[in-house]
Amino acid sequence: MKATSEEAYEALIEEHLVSHGGYDQGNPKAYDADLALIPEDLLTFVEKTQPKVWAKQQQIHGSDLPKTLLTAFDKATKGPKGVLDVIRHGFKFYGQTVRVAAFQPAHGLNPEVEEQYRANVLRVVRQVHHDPKQPKDSTDVVLFLNGIPIVTAELKNAMTSQKASHAKQQYRERDPDAPLFQFKRRALVHF
Repeated sequence: MKATSEEAYEALIEEHLVSHGGYDQGNPKAYDADLALIPEDLLTFVEKTQPKVWAKQQQIHGSDLPKTLLTAFDKATKGPKGVLDVIRHGFKFYGQTVRVAAFQPAHGLNPEVEEQYRANVLRVVRQVHHDPKQPKDSTDVVLFLNGIPIVTAELKNAMTSQKASHAKQQYRERDPDAPLFQFKRRALVHF
C-alpha cells in the first residue's frame, strides 16, 4: 500500500480512532445496507443496557425479537423526528421505551447510568457498501454509535491530486434514497 494512497489515509484515520479515540475497528461485512445499520451492535446494546425490557419483549416475541425490534427502530427513524430524536429519547416498542444510546451523566452518583454510558460502542468501519441497489459502491469511512451510522466521510488526498470537490461530486452522484443517505433517517453528517 502506497503511503500516499487513499487506502493508507483511511488506515491512518482508523488506527488513530482505535488507538486514541475509544473506537473499535469494524468489519464492513457486519453492515446491513437495507437497514443502514450494524444490527448486532444495536441489539447487543439494547440487551446489555436494558435487560428487563429485553426479557419482557423476548417473552412477547420469542426468537422474532431481533427482527421485530430492528423493524420498529427503522420505522421510528422514518418518522417526522428522525434518527436524532430516536438516539436522544429512544422509541416506543410494544408499550416500552427502548433506548439506543446512553449519554455521559453529569456526575458519577448513579453507577447504573455510568455503566450504561460505558456500554456504548463506537465503531469505525472502512469501505462500507452502503447501497443495496449498487452493492459495489462504498463509502470510505463511517462512524457508528451502537450500530447506528452517525458520520460518513469520503477521504481525498491532495498528494494524489484529489480535492474536496471530488468528494462533493461523489456525494452528489449517490442515490439519495440509499438508506444511509436518507435525510433524517440515518447518518447525521457527511464529510
